[in-house]
Amino acid sequence: FLAAISTFSYSKRHFKDNNDVCVEASLWEARTYAELGWYYEAEESLRRIDEKTFTYKTNEIFVLVKSDLLLKQKQYEEAIPFLLTAVEQADKKDKARMSYILAQVYEEIGNYSQAYKWYEECLDKNPLHELEFNAMLSQARCYQGDDISSLKEKLEKLIKKQSNSEYLDQIYYTIGELYQRNGNEELAVKLYKKAIDESVRNGIDKAKAQVALGEIYYSKENYLKAQPLYSEAMPVLPTTFENYTELNKKSLLLNDIEKNQQTIILEDSLQYL
Repeated sequence: FLAAISTFSYSKRHFKDNNDVCVEASLWEARTYAELGWYYEAEESLRRIDEKTFTYKTNEIFVLVKSDLLLKQKQYEEAIPFLLTAVEQADKKDKARMSYILAQVYEEIGNYSQAYKWYEECLDKNPLHELEFNAMLSQARCYQGDDISSLKEKLEKLIKKQSNSEYLDQIYYTIGELYQRNGNEELAVKLYKKAIDESVRNGIDKAKAQVALGEIYYSKENYLKAQPLYSEAMPVLPTTFENYTELNKKSLLLNDIEKNQQTIILEDSLQYL
């Protein structure tokens, strides 16, 4: 990145009479600063550009660079107008990806109706399989209505595809979430168990299903069933995971409870004998 900045800076000095080259070099310079986390320098590079001199091409690059810079600084709402323009300007190949990013931003700020809409926009653009798969799961996560039948049907189609055999834990977990949000805890438990049983990667998706199931058991004070789920999930979850500290405390507490309960069971059995 430092070599790139040096080259862009040289380009601006060497071709200062060519406005298009200077503008494009400044935009790429700003993007490079952003990749390094030097946000002040990136903003300065953008501030020095006269937007009145933009061509269609440089305006297209500016919108992407500006939205990327804002997203890196977690200024999600400020990034939305630029992302909307980026979607509008994107060619057919990139529209699905830009729609997906916009949907993610709306989801991040809690605007689930808009997130759902833009995930649908992404799916309408016939995206590549990986993008389609993630858009469908994310859309299900954002659904706030009562009728989950059509979404459930979509997700069950994913289960039947051979190409998704490694990701069944992720799919079953998402369907379980749908049921739980809809108040059907009994079916949610079955789906979380299915996600755990079908997992072949034993990664974060299995751990999320274990935590979700563990939380249900914990709320019902069924600590012996909850304990092994937390115990297996916690080493897999990153410390940045939502409510990680609280989950870790629960796991440690459940370990103590499990030891004490096993002691009680043993002592009761011995005394009975």
